[in-house]
Amino acid sequence: MNKYLFFVGICFLIFVLSSNSFDFTGDPYLPAAPFDYETELFPDHLLVSPWGENDSTAFDHITNDGATLGRVLFFDELLSANDDMSCATCHRQELSFSDDVPFSEGANNNTFRNSMKLNDLAWSSHAAFFWDISQPDLRTAIKLPLADPNEIGASDINVVINKMNATSYYPNLFYQAFGTSLITDSLIVEALLQFIGSMTTFESKFDKSHDIFSGVTLSLEENRGRTIFEANCELCHTDGNSFNQRFNFVHNNGLVEDSTDMGVGMLDSTLFFLFKPPSLRNIELSAPFMHDGRFATLEEVIDHYAEGAINNDWNSVPPGGFGYSVQERADLLAFLKTLTDYTLVTHEKWSDPFVPPTSNDPSQVDVSDLSLFPNPTADVLQVSFDNRQNLMTYVQIFDAGGRLVKKSSGHRSLISLNVGHLPTGNYVATITQEDANKSASFVIAR
Repeated sequence: MNKYLFFVGICFLIFVLSSNSFDFTGDPYLPAAPFDYETELFPDHLLVSPWGENDSTAFDHITNDGATLGRVLFFDELLSANDDMSCATCHRQELSFSDDVPFSEGANNNTFRNSMKLNDLAWSSHAAFFWDISQPDLRTAIKLPLADPNEIGASDINVVINKMNATSYYPNLFYQAFGTSLITDSLIVEALLQFIGSMTTFESKFDKSHDIFSGVTLSLEENRGRTIFEANCELCHTDGNSFNQRFNFVHNNGLVEDSTDMGVGMLDSTLFFLFKPPSLRNIELSAPFMHDGRFATLEEVIDHYAEGAINNDWNSVPPGGFGYSVQERADLLAFLKTLTDYTLVTHEKWSDPFVPPTSNDPSQVDVSDLSLFPNPTADVLQVSFDNRQNLMTYVQIFDAGGRLVKKSSGHRSLISLNVGHLPTGNYVATITQEDANKSASFVIAR
């Protein structure tokens, strides 16, 4: 009898664990006040590029509550057909939201191409997405994996929405984001659009080197690499949006042609073996490389462009490569690493909300001894504070009307901000470390 009851109990447990209605994930861990996603400012040095003007309004559609909802959706396996995959399965934060294998594991088969990084998609190219530019805009690019049965898509989005309605968290998150608890596929895409759009890399060494008050400069080796990059690489890797025609920025990078993947040629038979060059921001973190993940390291990629490119009909790369010397290869690698922004890959605001945060106790964060000087100031404001833990600290400047007009960040105890372009008047500086913040007022006078 006891053996019979034990067998029945085991069968019941297996049934429960295999039931789709069983909640494996639980509610997300979210801060009492949402993280700041909506006050992203476009760096001045990126507003105008050699290739045209970038869209300074690229982040205007992002709200804190909308991106918070998008964060939950991005990491929630509930969106998949079998409750076992999420967007983050193939796009991992520590890899700048790419994957570390040539082809990601899909629901049924491996994906067709390497999972691309998601950083800077809101501004770096508005014209087309994916390696084969098959999706004309970011919104449609987000829709595809939600519907693709080999990615996370279910055969019926209504089944997913019914599961979401049954949770304790989604109706309220949708209400906070959009003023309605009604969950629709279009609002799911909109929230994901806001979260993914917030994934910028403006805290890289390269970006900070453009701010003369940051104290950050490129080394001699990095500057030599920048010269090489501008001469040979920048034509394809512009990170600009001035190319407003989809087929204007696809290239052949001198790889041996593979008849199983003709790239853009699958859309247009006159463009065989052309692919969209991805952004190189955070490229250091996103191995393996190329559309098929054939190169395991950046060194291998540079070697290919130095000596491995083959002749083709497009000649985006000279046959045989650019002929870089050993020193030039090292210089180019050093420059590419200046494009790395570790904030995106470590900050909690882009992390898995279903994993308990390591520390969200403001008492563990020290933002004491805030000092602003000189005060009044004319051109440069020095923001000093106690940062013995070397925590990432965010500084925001607000004008008298409460509008964000300047921001910076760093791990130091002193951050310099150029305010010479701001009009005279009263301002407030706010410093934030994790969940703690402190503010002080200052005056710009000339």
